[in-house]
Amino acid sequence: MKQDLKIKLVDFEDGIACPGFRRISASVKLKYPQAKTYIYNVSNVSVQAFNILSSDMSKKITLNEKFLNDISDSDIVAFSGMSKFSEYIKKSASFIRKRNAKTIIVWGGIHATVFPEDAISHADAVCVGEGEKSFLSFLEKVSKEESIKESAGFWIRDKGKVIKNPLLPLMTSEELSCQPFQDYSFEINHVTHHNIEPMTKDAYISQQGTKYMTLWSLGCPFNCTYCSNSKFLKNSSEYGKIRYARPEYLINEIRTVLKYHDYVNYIELEDDNIFLINLPDLEKFAFLYKKEINLPLFLPGLHPKFVESKKLSLLIEAGLKKVRMGIQSGCQSTLDFYRRKTSLQEILKATNTISYFYPKIMPPFYDVIIDNPIETEEDRKETLSFLRKLKRPFFLYVYSLRKIPGTELWDFAQNNPQYDFMGIEHTYQSIRDKSMAFMVYFLALFNPSDFVYNVFCKISKIKILNLMTFNILVLFYMAKRFFYEIKIGNYQPIAMISTRLAVLLIKEKNSLYAKRAKRQTAL
Repeated sequence: MKQDLKIKLVDFEDGIACPGFRRISASVKLKYPQAKTYIYNVSNVSVQAFNILSSDMSKKITLNEKFLNDISDSDIVAFSGMSKFSEYIKKSASFIRKRNAKTIIVWGGIHATVFPEDAISHADAVCVGEGEKSFLSFLEKVSKEESIKESAGFWIRDKGKVIKNPLLPLMTSEELSCQPFQDYSFEINHVTHHNIEPMTKDAYISQQGTKYMTLWSLGCPFNCTYCSNSKFLKNSSEYGKIRYARPEYLINEIRTVLKYHDYVNYIELEDDNIFLINLPDLEKFAFLYKKEINLPLFLPGLHPKFVESKKLSLLIEAGLKKVRMGIQSGCQSTLDFYRRKTSLQEILKATNTISYFYPKIMPPFYDVIIDNPIETEEDRKETLSFLRKLKRPFFLYVYSLRKIPGTELWDFAQNNPQYDFMGIEHTYQSIRDKSMAFMVYFLALFNPSDFVYNVFCKISKIKILNLMTFNILVLFYMAKRFFYEIKIGNYQPIAMISTRLAVLLIKEKNSLYAKRAKRQTAL
């Protein structure tokens, strides 16, 4: 048996959050403490939420050579990453093949699950689906020098053939409650194109500000055409069911992180459908969160069908300060194409419910997708008209539609080449329809009269005027967002500029909280 397996775990990411990968890292290190973790921060900033125009992934790929040399000296290198980073993984795998032919290359994560046919061409083993159990079982086979051909949850490349093993059952809520917390240690290697160094507190703060990102629930019942979940549901209908750990587990996770990351003053739950969690469990979480954590909370995964005033009120009382919901389009035919399974009336009702709680929470954020080649000019006008109906104030996240391998949109694009869908190698912020983007940001800022609205519609279509005015709009938009973010205690915008200043502000705020609590105790 090989007790000293050299294991390298690598995730390619925009930033450093990657909660799923960090959980895998924690699970592996419990049994193989010698394993080393690398988070390759491709964009060198995890504040993507604040980026309007970002670098294009379709440009020439360069990799840190010291990083490549480090991971080549391994028995096993396990890669993870979303589809837009697949070329980085392929290039890294190719480098390892040339340096060390004995290294077993494993590919897991979302791209491996939605497009294993692609991944297996560059790896020895591809983990399809959840990897917490299957990857540990795989590692055990390697350490015992047993055959990996029948590894459940894996595609194995063997002598020119591909062995497709059955998937393991998804983890139950009970199993999720027993998983180790995210690996948020300082031993993780933070990699950029130019550096490789331990993940210090300064690195955490400079890259993701003062927040902690995690997941409570897994699963989504929807099969939106552009989303990877449409592929997950093809693999197993069980992906449509909501699974989550006990509320106490999540509270303990956050509390544990706060012990070592005292700068954290803002919690973000990345759940896709948190309001599908049972009310008694939400009530238990809200009670414990208020009592033991008491930090601003952000929920970015609301769906219009499940926005409930009672659950919102409950979480606001516990500390919820910011929410985000996917509108995607104000055109019903486009929503039908996306299979969003929601009507414009339902969306409007949900936005009204959320807006009712302002200013207890900051202005809500709504996702809007543009650059859909099947949309007509009339479809786009419908979306703009719908946005004008929303209660103010609000913010908008603007995304450009992308075809992700394995999704229904990918299949549609393959069968309908007359529509020029952009691939995932282009970032979501790389926008084609500058006129539509201009108007969406304009409506995020202003509630114009019909006359002013029509004037700006004309400006948006004149290329030189659009170019001159768009950047000004974005600057005003970002300034407004920064103001509200800082107001609720999220110092991420400040951390982008100065890590030290963000830390000083947190210490000052914590000091004020402590003094206030002391006074209340005395009374």
